[in-house]
Amino acid sequence: MLRFIFLLVMLAGLGAAVGYPWAVENFSGTELGTIRVYDRETGFTPARVIVSPVDAPVRVLVDLTALPQRILASDRTVIDLTIASAGGTQRTERLDFAPAQANREDAGLSSEQVYRVSAGTLEPRITDEYTFTFAPAGNQAIEMKTLDLVLRRNALAWDKRVQPAGFIAAALGFIGFVLAFRRRKRPPVEPQRRKWGRG
Repeated sequence: MLRFIFLLVMLAGLGAAVGYPWAVENFSGTELGTIRVYDRETGFTPARVIVSPVDAPVRVLVDLTALPQRILASDRTVIDLTIASAGGTQRTERLDFAPAQANREDAGLSSEQVYRVSAGTLEPRITDEYTFTFAPAGNQAIEMKTLDLVLRRNALAWDKRVQPAGFIAAALGFIGFVLAFRRRKRPPVEPQRRKWGRG
């Protein structure tokens, strides 16, 4: 029973540390729109979107679909994203697309893979038009087939205190789970020797 409790604590900690931030960044809110900003025929195309305060916060995600190719763990494709509003605010985000898992050097050609990167959130105070401009920057080892801008309205911001607490809970659960297996069993009680002779 004790081992089962420690196992639950470990799994809950991993869920809070890893699953919670991933779910909030990728699935919180509702989709405002998906816009194709690159394909191999037309190249990069700026995207223009009108965003209002009722949509805030708006999470900005970028999906890169790679061509079938051999992708190594060290491969990267770096894209610069400039976000500018008609009101004059502007910021630049550097997006680093990389394999989530290492592939062996002798691996065969992979099928199409999609890599997602978060570019933060927008907090519009007035209804404004935002222009999203993409440009290659640095390494382009992962060959792109397409690049899509994904906007999600009313996205949640995950509580950064949850992740370290989740890692601590996972570590404590793991330690308790291991120690529960190593508990010493009581040594068997030796039967009392019968005394012979005069008492």
